Amino acid sequence: MSPKIRVAIVGCGNIARRAHVPAWLANPQVEILALCDPSAESKQQILDRYNLTCATFDSLNDLLKTDKPDVVDLCTPGFLHLAQAKQALQAGCHVLVEKPPVPSVADAKVLVALAQAKGLKLGATFNYRYRDLVIQLKQLAERGDLGKLQKTYITHHGPFIYGDAPWLWDEKRSKYLLWEFGIHFIDILVHLHGPHKRILHVLPFEQTSINHTTDLEVSIEFEDDSVGRLEITADTTRHSSFFTHINVYGSAADAFVRWFPPSVQVVAGQVNP
Repeated sequence: MSPKIRVAIVGCGNIARRAHVPAWLANPQVEILALCDPSAESKQQILDRYNLTCATFDSLNDLLKTDKPDVVDLCTPGFLHLAQAKQALQAGCHVLVEKPPVPSVADAKVLVALAQAKGLKLGATFNYRYRDLVIQLKQLAERGDLGKLQKTYITHHGPFIYGDAPWLWDEKRSKYLLWEFGIHFIDILVHLHGPHKRILHVLPFEQTSINHTTDLEVSIEFEDDSVGRLEITADTTRHSSFFTHINVYGSAADAFVRWFPPSVQVVAGQVNP
């Protein structure tokens, strides 16, 4: 029998607790070697919830001084990813990075080059690509059912996520609305349209009563001259509904996706109003 893959989870907040830990535990070929987080409470919540007895550390640095896992799974704030991924790769560990991976394409290239030089795997978690509705949408595009994609408009209205992570509310560091959450939808645009050519505009709206950006519009031009647009709102005081729509307009047909209730509708030709 092959030895189990030894995984260290760095960052024991909500995403690790709700998604990463149960996903790793569902794989019989994996052993969770360690949990790393400066918060003793966060580590203890995971230990108690999943009946784990693994080692715990206050930081990745402390862990790597003691042991070398096969995989380091970074569930930490996005602004920490570059330094932590570098540290793990230099120590000889494969790395999985939660979204957002790193702040820039240049930083991503640095990590890719380091991983290749070390012969290691480097991956990023963009799980919205694997939602059933997005898979269906991608298949429609790849089969040519929609013709050439001309533009995709994504609209998301949702509540503020009052999470258990104080760093989220330091907007200058976290860039929460776009970087920590809206990045899911930006990735869908890239997934459908390919490499981008330029950012056309980024228009934020700050709600002064809470001193936080609650609305954001982003437009992107892609290398094939198609256009993607995201309009995202995270604040229940500015709208009455909670929904996600993805409207894709192609030269042969259009596709309209609704998150809740889930549906994909393809329309071709002129439709009377």
